[in-house]
Amino acid sequence: PSPLPTPVPTPLPTSLPTSIPSPLPTPLPSSLPTSLPSSIPTLLPTPSPTSLPTISQPPTPVPTLLCELGSYYDGAACVECSVGRYATTSVAPFATNCSLCALGQYNIASAQSKCISCAAGKLSSEDRTFCVDCGPGKYSEDYERCVSCEYGKYAPSALEDECLECIAGFYTNNKTSATNCISCTAGYFSAGYTDTCIICSTGTSSSYAAIECEDCSAGRYANENGSTTCSNCAAGTMSAQARTTNCESCGPGTHQSATGQTSCVDCAAGKFESEYGSSSCSSCGAAYSSAPGSTSCDLADVHYYKSKDGASLPCPTNANCAGGNQAPAPNNGYWVDRSDYDHVDNIYECSRLTCVGSNSNHTCWNAVAYNHSKKGDVYEACDIDALLCLEGSLGPLCGSCGVGFIFRSELKQCGPCDDAKASSFIAVGFAGIIGGVIGGMLTGLIPVHPVMKENTAVYFAKSLDSGSLKVLWVTFQIILSTSWNLDIKYPSPFTELLG
Repeated sequence: PSPLPTPVPTPLPTSLPTSIPSPLPTPLPSSLPTSLPSSIPTLLPTPSPTSLPTISQPPTPVPTLLCELGSYYDGAACVECSVGRYATTSVAPFATNCSLCALGQYNIASAQSKCISCAAGKLSSEDRTFCVDCGPGKYSEDYERCVSCEYGKYAPSALEDECLECIAGFYTNNKTSATNCISCTAGYFSAGYTDTCIICSTGTSSSYAAIECEDCSAGRYANENGSTTCSNCAAGTMSAQARTTNCESCGPGTHQSATGQTSCVDCAAGKFESEYGSSSCSSCGAAYSSAPGSTSCDLADVHYYKSKDGASLPCPTNANCAGGNQAPAPNNGYWVDRSDYDHVDNIYECSRLTCVGSNSNHTCWNAVAYNHSKKGDVYEACDIDALLCLEGSLGPLCGSCGVGFIFRSELKQCGPCDDAKASSFIAVGFAGIIGGVIGGMLTGLIPVHPVMKENTAVYFAKSLDSGSLKVLWVTFQIILSTSWNLDIKYPSPFTELLG
């Protein structure tokens, strides 16, 4: 213990009394100093007074008591605080004891007025003389105890109050008391707060530290679990949907030359493909062709036609061939017998200008429905005469005239009957003119020589009768109709006369 404080003595008065003083007063403090002056001087006046006055001595003041910070007063002396404790009061009222350092604090020296905080993740010992480390994977709770990190959390070193969160794309190295948060490898993912990563399923993939697996896009695939990337569909294959595990092969009649595609492409016209998974289509051979998306070359090429047995043959002379399934169509001035497909290559020249020919692209020349034309979804019988002949003409070689038409030899075509009637009227008019001239000569309206007049009148009077007139008219009709029916052309001027 510290020694008691030393009281300061009261000094003696400096003035001397005139008479002998009375005995010295007793000091007030209860405790006297352990040492006294070696001698007290006695001052006596020279004369001896008859009586000595009593002088009152002022009291000695109470000494001031001081205890240093980090100590306390035990009633007798100041006492230093021991390690792990502290005191902050240095004046009265003095602390009667030292306080224990709070949780999470400590002191390693005595006589301290404050404590030191423990580092994060440490606890103070029971006597507060040192700090205890919680260790990795744990945290200190309220400075009272060490707690293991919960599932999905970690602490690389001891922490205070709580552990760190292991976020999405990562996982902890233990279920509890984890000390590390590790990234998921490619092909795996995590949503966070976990001790394991989940493998990506087929049709998906992921990269490093993924928070989810991504679906393979259309045209790509992943056929194994844990894929780190999706692969492009190879040439000759495709995938139309996302999240695909395998690509589909292109079917017959189609192909795909590029990789990573979402569809296959039909073979172009004139090409074909009969196998699955082709990256290209093959060209048809000479004389053959195909429709788009074909698996074989089953059509005739342009300038060719299909026979009944399916062979592709060159187009007949004086005909045009559109190819495909179209039969040959005669050119202008030619005709074909359409009664049977066997006659399709027999092209005849017409003697009259009544054959107009046709175009092989017309639906009536389709070999599948020969002699029929497609009307919507229905094939109807074709009008062969309308297809091959000029208006008014019909039959083989378009050589006959239809009702209301008559053949015009000078035109080599069938014309409306009204045109023939006009020619008859011209003939009748011509006969009327001749009759009028003769009548005028006989009646004198037309002046002629008397002898000629007499002879002409006698001649006509003798030779003309009703029967003769009939014969003349019939002969005219025969001559006129002969040119129509027998295709005879009279020389000029008969042609102009007959109309």
